[in-house]
Amino acid sequence: MKAVGWGMQLVHSVTLAADGGSQTVQLDDRGNLVGEWYCFGEDVAYEFANQLIFSKSAQAGLGGVLGKAPGTNATAIVEALGRRFSSYWEIAEFVDAKGVPHERKVDFWP
Repeated sequence: MKAVGWGMQLVHSVTLAADGGSQTVQLDDRGNLVGEWYCFGEDVAYEFANQLIFSKSAQAGLGGVLGKAPGTNATAIVEALGRRFSSYWEIAEFVDAKGVPHERKVDFWP
């Protein structure tokens, strides 16, 4: 398993199609669903990650706005996000417009 930050381990991940860094939707071992844009490389001064974090309780609302039945598991929601959106930014715009509760985090590494 790959570490996703803040001591969490990756359980399931889908890579989004957009260029520019690594853009993924992930399910971590704490049950959080995480949309992430991870920017790295020689052309950036530092590495950083922008994350949209959906707790277990927020995932039902996220599944609902995606047209999923109540009780849809988080892995199916990760897969649905990967099919519907090509970037972290599209997901962020969608959940903001729909009022889906989530937390945003930004982390930097020198």
